Amino acid sequence: MKILYVVHQFLPRHVAGTEIYAYHLARAMRKRGHDARVFHVEWKEGAPPYELEEKDYREVPCFEAHPGDWPETFRETYMNPRMEELFRKVLDTFRPDLVHIQHLANHSMGYLDELKERKIPVVYTLHEYLLMCPGGGRLIRSGLELCPGPSPEACARCTREGGLPPPERGSWEEAVALRKEEITARLAGVDLFISPSRYLKGRFVRAGWIPEEKILASDNGFPVEIFRKVPRREHSFFHVGYIGTMVEHKGVHVLIEACRGIREEGILCSIHGDLDVVPEYGERLRKMERPDWVRLMGAYDHERVGEILAGLDAAVVPSLWVENSPLTIHEAFLAGVPLLVSDMGGMAELVSEGRGGLRFRTGDPADLREKILLLARDRDLLARLRETIPPVKGIDEDARDMEARYRRLAS
Repeated sequence: MKILYVVHQFLPRHVAGTEIYAYHLARAMRKRGHDARVFHVEWKEGAPPYELEEKDYREVPCFEAHPGDWPETFRETYMNPRMEELFRKVLDTFRPDLVHIQHLANHSMGYLDELKERKIPVVYTLHEYLLMCPGGGRLIRSGLELCPGPSPEACARCTREGGLPPPERGSWEEAVALRKEEITARLAGVDLFISPSRYLKGRFVRAGWIPEEKILASDNGFPVEIFRKVPRREHSFFHVGYIGTMVEHKGVHVLIEACRGIREEGILCSIHGDLDVVPEYGERLRKMERPDWVRLMGAYDHERVGEILAGLDAAVVPSLWVENSPLTIHEAFLAGVPLLVSDMGGMAELVSEGRGGLRFRTGDPADLREKILLLARDRDLLARLRETIPPVKGIDEDARDMEARYRRLAS
């Protein structure tokens, strides 16, 4: 089969869960004998506006689109005719049997019209809330307030305050209402939605955006080989750490605040991530008062994630938004590392209390501090948590299951 994966951005410049999963799934499908390619966006300085470039990333061929500028109107953030023209070029060049959408930020919902007209089956993986949340897809409002669900008034406020381009006409309330109408109409053309967590599936079903019978709850698959090769490193101190993207909604500052109140010796905290992804937030973290045993390690090569995790006794996922199925949790499980996670969403689904880790109250440094000290003082508890780590689906198993779905849809 010829399979096209559509993702908002891609490796090596953008290293996060959706991009990594899209790469490994495409690579696994190529190993199974399919012609799998990726279509993604890259904001490339100096490139001609709306240029399309073909390239390879580690054995996976890619179509890379270079938008020349930011959309001029709010509607163009989700319905972009110029991106639709590039998409048609990709379809004409590659002629896929099936398209699997991983993320449509930077793209256009109009792709679904084109696929429907060409009778090309569509699979859509819901990695977060972009379809229902025009303010960034994370269902958080200004001040990191959790959003209970989209509403015309709240969405209008978020989009108006979020620096998005203005509506073509009418009020912001009318613009976000039109967005919902246009998106839900096009979602009817998707053959199968996949949600990596039961929690995320429930949010979309309860909100009335997607019928329950069209969403399959099935976790992503992950490469396991990089973890099998790396032996654990034992040490006399307690080593806790964070690995991931350095943005405010990931809550890295909560971890630093938690550590700031610890006076005990024999604890090391290492924080791995590129501090320049969002320079303002990176500078805020650099300036935060912290003990000398809390170390900002900077950017890392994702190929080294197994090696980094092999030196941790526990990993922390302090996210302030309702995560779906975080990459870090699965990677920690593959490395045999227990977790401390925020107590909501897909994080709480993956780490039930006492099974693979512990939960702490979201955004509460004092509660996180208590959990860090509990594990640092009780090595027997740490060992028991390690023994209860659940199995993780491998990418080869995921690709096999996905192949069966693709064949059913294509036939």
